[in-house]
Parts: sequence; C-alpha cells; structure tokens
Amino acid sequence: EFYVRQNGLFFEYVPTVVNASTMIVIIPKEDADLLMPAFVRLQFAYTNADGRPEASDVLAISVAELLKTEGYDAG
Repeated sequence: EFYVRQNGLFFEYVPTVVNASTMIVIIPKEDADLLMPAFVRLQFAYTNADGRPEASDVLAISVAELLKTEGYDAG
C-alpha cells in the first residue's frame, strides 16, 4: 500500500509492481485536486519475505514533485 498524508487528508492506494525496483502509483485527479501546494508525507507499507508487515521511512516532498510525473503538473 502507498499512503499520502497532508494535514487532515489521508489517501491510500495500491501500487502496481513493475519489477523488483519499480512501482507505479496512480493518484486520481479528484484526490490530487484536494492537495494544497505544500509538502506531503509519503510511505509504503508492505509484507516482507517472512510474511511480516513492514513500512518504509516517511518521505516528505512537495506536491509539485509528487504530481509532476505522468500527466499531472502541479507547478
């Protein structure tokens, strides 16, 4: 799962695994439109090889950076 948090907003998405080092997350335009032009916090949650749940470190990036790929341009 892929989580996006900003102030009181929380979105959860299921990424598509492309290969061992690449995942794609599609954020619906309706959700993207709710984000303010500030920083968001991102995090992946996953199950490790032993079947235990884990989570990535939280990454803070700008909304413009988050949405600049593949069709959105928040800048």
